[in-house]
Amino acid sequence: MAAAAPARAQAVRAPTPSHLDPAQLEIDEARFLGTPIDGDLRLIGEDGRTFRLDELYGKPLLLLFSYYSCDGACPMVNRRLAEAIAGATRFRAGEDYRVLTVSFDRKDSAANVRKFVQQLGPGVAPQGWRFALFADDGDIQRIADKVGYKYFWSVRDRLFVHPNVLIVLTPEGRVARYLSSWTIGPRDIDLALIESDWMRIGASSRIIDIAAGICFSYSYKEGRYVLNAPLFVAAGSLTLGFAAVIAGFAVFRRGARKAGGISHA
Repeated sequence: MAAAAPARAQAVRAPTPSHLDPAQLEIDEARFLGTPIDGDLRLIGEDGRTFRLDELYGKPLLLLFSYYSCDGACPMVNRRLAEAIAGATRFRAGEDYRVLTVSFDRKDSAANVRKFVQQLGPGVAPQGWRFALFADDGDIQRIADKVGYKYFWSVRDRLFVHPNVLIVLTPEGRVARYLSSWTIGPRDIDLALIESDWMRIGASSRIIDIAAGICFSYSYKEGRYVLNAPLFVAAGSLTLGFAAVIAGFAVFRRGARKAGGISHA
């Protein structure tokens, strides 16, 4: 009987158009970067307890929207994020940053959350990763609108159509970056954390962080961090220029010495 509950819950959803342009799901990143997320937002964790979002603040936060009755993309995206986190060994989840998966489906329940976590497999989610629901259904659309996140229930396909995007928040709860959940890797995690909390994360490796920030830049087109090739080209040209100047100066000094020696003789 319990297994049939999600199906019954989905059956009573209000019909909405099932044909839509995927472009409607695009997030205008430039518009929403820097947006603060209310810390007093109340959530219900997988243990059934209510907590405030700002309890996860104080460190960078990786925020992922999913829905727990999903048996397709959402589990895959959460597993992919877990793999990226496992490979990002410079910073540790729970110690240097936190992770939150939260459902935008008002029909989800605490039982759905626990089942979803169990299906991900034991040990997949590291310490510091919470799975939660919105305590107040009215907050779902409000927060989604605030970060530019759009989703639709497809009657034809009987599933939610939504972007698979990881939202990186600063320790103060401001949107620092959007990353594609499909292409995310350990390097993206490291660079996003450095970018979101430049002064606090990895303070002992400040020089490395600065180098990483310079060598890699975020590509809006690809939804990930890419090598800053123009910088290397410019740096190479600059290095060659300095080398040419130094070599020319050395030749000039050598010539001056010879000329001085002949004149003295």
